[in-house]
Amino acid sequence: MTAWQRGFTLLELLVALAVLGLIIVGTVQGVRYGIKSWDSVAHQLDTTAELDGTDRVFRDLVHGISPVRNGSFNGQRDSVSFIGHLPLAVPAARRAAALTLAVSADHRLLLRWTPYRHATPLVVPPVADVELLRNVRSIELSYWANLDEATEWQSMVSGIVPRLIRLHIVFMPGDPRHWPDLIVAPMVNGVGARL
Repeated sequence: MTAWQRGFTLLELLVALAVLGLIIVGTVQGVRYGIKSWDSVAHQLDTTAELDGTDRVFRDLVHGISPVRNGSFNGQRDSVSFIGHLPLAVPAARRAAALTLAVSADHRLLLRWTPYRHATPLVVPPVADVELLRNVRSIELSYWANLDEATEWQSMVSGIVPRLIRLHIVFMPGDPRHWPDLIVAPMVNGVGARL
């Protein structure tokens, strides 16, 4: 009589079940770790995508500053307003707009805009707000007005488009996000020439 014909002993069955149990526990733990890692990476990518989108919108805004309406530029430490072109990400029938970038009272970085018309409108155009980021305590803007004359960043510029604009975002306490200062040069006439 062979071993297959007589069957398995109780000890052999217990060993086989213990090994099978260890394999199942290892597989479950591996799947659990994989799911947790997947969620962590997905969350990090979402955060990075939000910051990357804000970065692109800010660059598009600064590059789209209208050279014709230079006198409309008003840069403060906590906000900036100018006539420019809306980024393609913002749905609008007309691309030219009066734009303001500032932090709202409920800690959102907002792009506030109204359509810009060359003539005085008969009806006041509606103001639209587009949320760029949440959980923002403040923004700190600074300006380099003239590369030939200025020796340091200025906290306010009015009436002229500066050569460089620096944006620093301060997130609320406890928010782990970090965004390095962003420095952008307005592209007047689309090629960097100054009027």
